[in-house]
Amino acid sequence: MSWKRLHGAVSSWGLPCATLLFSMQAHAQIDLDGASPTAALTFSKELLTASTDVSQGFYKVGTGDQRMRTRATLGTWRFRLSGSSGTVWIRYDLDEHLVFHGTAPRLRSSRPDPNAPGQTIAVLAGGVEAVNAGIFARDGFLLFAYQPPPEHRPLPAETTLELDLANVLATSGDADGSVLVRAFENAQDAQAGVNAHRDEKRATVVRVAHTVTVMPRFLKQTAVALDFTQFRIGARVPLGGFEIRVAGDHRRPDGSPVPSAVTAANLGALNVDLSASSVSFEGEGGFAFAPADGGWTIENVDPRTGLCAGNPDAPSRAVSPVGFGADDVAYPAGPARSGLPPLAGYLCATVPADNDHPIARGDYHLSVAFGALDDTRPFPPSGVSGALLGMIEHEGTVVHIPFLLVGAGYVQR
Repeated sequence: MSWKRLHGAVSSWGLPCATLLFSMQAHAQIDLDGASPTAALTFSKELLTASTDVSQGFYKVGTGDQRMRTRATLGTWRFRLSGSSGTVWIRYDLDEHLVFHGTAPRLRSSRPDPNAPGQTIAVLAGGVEAVNAGIFARDGFLLFAYQPPPEHRPLPAETTLELDLANVLATSGDADGSVLVRAFENAQDAQAGVNAHRDEKRATVVRVAHTVTVMPRFLKQTAVALDFTQFRIGARVPLGGFEIRVAGDHRRPDGSPVPSAVTAANLGALNVDLSASSVSFEGEGGFAFAPADGGWTIENVDPRTGLCAGNPDAPSRAVSPVGFGADDVAYPAGPARSGLPPLAGYLCATVPADNDHPIARGDYHLSVAFGALDDTRPFPPSGVSGALLGMIEHEGTVVHIPFLLVGAGYVQR
């Protein structure tokens, strides 16, 4: 359809009568004016799946979710609406991380009711259909001819434009996606996206992120003289910890919450195969100061003493062994590895009282690799690699040297 023919079809539309309705502002989730914080939903990357009816490399989000509504005020876009046939062309564009699909939504508009605080009057009853409704997914934008009836002119600046983006967005999953809303004086400029009126409106409408993350719990320990073979706080010492986290505010593609409790079952629902996952530790000073066989574990820590407090006989104080290969070679350099990863814990060293291997200064790092239950999903669960876990420092012996000389003319050091 040519733009000349399209413009003629628009100008022949009948103008609907205004009706009274309660304010839709309470339903508007995403404020394009920035007057209040944008509240776009964050969708779980792990749960994105491919669809045959969207562009390759994009994944549907927000299907059926009312929180995908957007709201913007007309503001200075009231230009030429005081005339007998004034029309403002409103165009919604997506950035490169979003595409349209499905059936084009209708643009709705309302204005404050001067006689009933808290209520609004519909400017266009039933909303207005996009002029490119049949090809908007291919165009990559939505275009509306906004032409309020004479009884609503002039419109106040607080007049709202409301567009529900549920069921029409797909994300690349690579980054957050935003929408740009602009106003134009004529259809030709609007179709070309040039010569827009001032005060364009832009906001993030879709956020994406990994729902399962690994958070290091950094610790700093000190080895003390003589020969730096023992830790200051004792023999069962944590070098640093970690926990697997699930972002409970993230959403499935349909907008429902993800399972937020950190359990093996819920991690499985988020495509994490714990049986195919692993945890490993590396340290600049190596692991020789505790025995390779039984000297290294992942445990919890007693907050009162700061020492490791695991107990194999108590389920709430589980102990996970850490090894160095099939033979657990004595005094290994690392890395140290755990088989089935626990959901949280600290790397613990049990240092013998007769240890004669120096505890070197240096940093220790954590890596967690997650396996995926469904390797066809575009974004497998993501762990961490080389995250700083802990640090070992040295504290030397203090030596007191008596004064060698006395007298006012000498500076004693």
